[in-house]
Amino acid sequence: MSVDDMKNRILFRDAREESIQVPDWLPICFEIFRLNLMNKAYPCYFGTAAERQGELLLTYVDRDDYSHLPQTLSAFLSLSATHPKKRYIFAIFFQPDEHPYGHDHYQAKFWNLLQFLHENDPHPWPKQLPSDLFDPQWEFAFAGIPAFVFLAAPSYRMRRSRNLGPGMIVLYQPRRVFNDIEGGTPAGTEARRIIRSRLTAWDNMETHPDMGSYGDSSNYEWKQYVLADDNTPATDKCPLRIKSVTSPLGR
Repeated sequence: MSVDDMKNRILFRDAREESIQVPDWLPICFEIFRLNLMNKAYPCYFGTAAERQGELLLTYVDRDDYSHLPQTLSAFLSLSATHPKKRYIFAIFFQPDEHPYGHDHYQAKFWNLLQFLHENDPHPWPKQLPSDLFDPQWEFAFAGIPAFVFLAAPSYRMRRSRNLGPGMIVLYQPRRVFNDIEGGTPAGTEARRIIRSRLTAWDNMETHPDMGSYGDSSNYEWKQYVLADDNTPATDKCPLRIKSVTSPLGR
């Protein structure tokens, strides 16, 4: 993909900007990411379909300056809402570190990013969404729109499906991307069966035990956002703090 083509996919601040300067590192990172998505064996066909149909948009974080992300994410969600029949996905690329860090570093960076977005969200927490992270109906929301968010990082060695290049990438999928294939529906059950079978083959390991279906009484969405590189379950403590909750979270 040419730099000019890439510019058409980038959202930055509150609009598409003609003056966007694509940093030198981004085309390389995006091409590695895209090669993974377009591999016929790649497990998550939601991402593959979005890329194939031009419904995967992106932005970038240069030198760890993500001050523009609240406005940029708002722009993405507004664009997504104006095209309800499209299943837009948003990829946030971070400049690769000169020397990649361990998994704890990227995990902390991911949760710090979500906390920053939450604290800079101009909208209140949506009334229809629980604010208790231990409610099976909880998931992250920004601008009143719930979403599934997850980390891809170079610190993943065994879990190849979450290593999509030399830099950290955060994938942001509005919940409506999964309309008609929710957990518990025949289509949703079949889609997850196929994805998890492909995950096992791609990662050469069993599906992580924290992977579940949204709304299932035994499932907590936040545990799926950052998986361990092996199959160690997440602890029962989430770093995220929701503004509308006055009592400490975590158990």
